[in-house]
Amino acid sequence: MSRSILAGRGEADEARDSAGPTDRGTAWLPGAAAGAGLLAGGVAWSIGEGVLAALPPPLTKTVVMGMEIFRPSFEDQSAADYRNGTLAFAALGGLLGLALGIAGGLARRNVRAGLRAGAIGLVVGAVFAGAASLALIAVYLRALDRAPENLSRDLYLPLLIHGGIWAACGLAGGIAFGLGLGGGRDRLINAALGGMIGALAGAVAYELVGLAVFPADRTTSPVSATWTTRLLARLLVAGLAGLVAALVADLPTGRPRAAADPA
Repeated sequence: MSRSILAGRGEADEARDSAGPTDRGTAWLPGAAAGAGLLAGGVAWSIGEGVLAALPPPLTKTVVMGMEIFRPSFEDQSAADYRNGTLAFAALGGLLGLALGIAGGLARRNVRAGLRAGAIGLVVGAVFAGAASLALIAVYLRALDRAPENLSRDLYLPLLIHGGIWAACGLAGGIAFGLGLGGGRDRLINAALGGMIGALAGAVAYELVGLAVFPADRTTSPVSATWTTRLLARLLVAGLAGLVAALVADLPTGRPRAAADPA
């Protein structure tokens, strides 16, 4: 008798832990996930600004029209952009994974699951975004070295660079969100794809807004020239990644669910 009672309690606890937020009617989840993403984006922006201030490129004396000025060489500026961009985007990916993992766990009132998912998201996000940055920023810098005048008019390559890096951030954030929510493989896959799609949407929006509103701020560069556009990029990417991940987490996948055991 006592064993059956304990077994029943264990099954109830397991069902409670695996229950997702939609099982409890939490329609506020997309807004909460977007808010968590915005928070992560804001913190990542502040870290990125600290990196830019702490690790500037060295200045070299140059004579221009008879006047001596100090500015970084192309090689030094490229090396600084490569290093600082990688660090800044790794911070964005890690913090987005941390925030969305915790948000997913809190949505089903399971702090332990949220902390576990957030820790996984922090590591996975930093690794994914850092690896994507190392690969894609190098592509941009090679193109800049070959034909800078063409790159200044090219929207496709900057979109590829930003989209690839930020999609890695969104993918990691979606994975962490799905882990925090629990509820099985379908929810995890949906959240991961939603985070990636939301981040890509943020990249497209950023490129278009940058071209139309901030044409002088080098928004096509991996790291733009002003703090305003750098903040805009983080907020768009992280906020939309969280929003879309939450919106699609429980969409049907078309795969038949397992039949329930007969009573």
